[in-house]
Amino acid sequence: MDPPARKYNNQKATSHFDNIYALPYFHGRLIHNHLINLKDRHSLLVFIKVISTTFTENVITQIRKISIGEIMKKSLIGLGIFLLIVGIVVMACSLISVQYTTTKPVEVEKSDYWLRESFVVPAGTHTARYGSLSAGTRMRIYVKVTSGGNLDVNFHVMDETNYWKWRAGESASTSITRSRITTFDDYWTVSSSETWYFVFDNSFSWITSKGVTCEITHYWTETEYKQVTEYRTLISSEYSYIGVILLLVGIAVLISGIVSTPIKYASKQIKSTVLSPES
Repeated sequence: MDPPARKYNNQKATSHFDNIYALPYFHGRLIHNHLINLKDRHSLLVFIKVISTTFTENVITQIRKISIGEIMKKSLIGLGIFLLIVGIVVMACSLISVQYTTTKPVEVEKSDYWLRESFVVPAGTHTARYGSLSAGTRMRIYVKVTSGGNLDVNFHVMDETNYWKWRAGESASTSITRSRITTFDDYWTVSSSETWYFVFDNSFSWITSKGVTCEITHYWTETEYKQVTEYRTLISSEYSYIGVILLLVGIAVLISGIVSTPIKYASKQIKSTVLSPES
């Protein structure tokens, strides 16, 4: 008969293994064979190793079932759609115009009367009007003889130096000379900055005075800032070719992804080696 202590230990061990037999049956005969042989620590380690190996086999098998070609096919289709959309957006933004208001400098022509007068030119003499003018000034000269004799006078435009020569009976240069005019209407641009004379000559008429109306208008330009309404595309039309390129590349990539055939990889069987508790 066994000693009481030994009998107690055997009963305890038997109860322990009875609990182990109650574990669920979830890995088939291979795992079950290991469970019934768990008698020491080494067997427990072997049990854990078998479970880990089984789990790893299942994961590897699932990964190897995935088709790399299928992934590439979907990636190409996605990339093609993305490029296609971006190309369409860029092209649309380069064509769509929006209205906006901006302030721009504008050259505006101004004018004012430099001389506006009606007067009488006595017989046998002349009348002059003069003033300082700047080079480049644009002027409009309007002269009309309104009364006296044949309604005519001689008209000259000259600088100060030549005016005094003309009065002295010397040879003089003029910018404008018109003889026996009734009406004169023309534009003239000042050639140099100095004093200029506008001469109305009635010296050829010894008896009749002449009534004259003269209007001299000078023009100049000023820069003014005005609000201007314009239309502008969301993206400069110079970049529309980028949208065309993206569109064509997107179509090419999309077609390539659609017609491509994914490569199937067959899963491999991995044989497991059942380790005995003694290994």
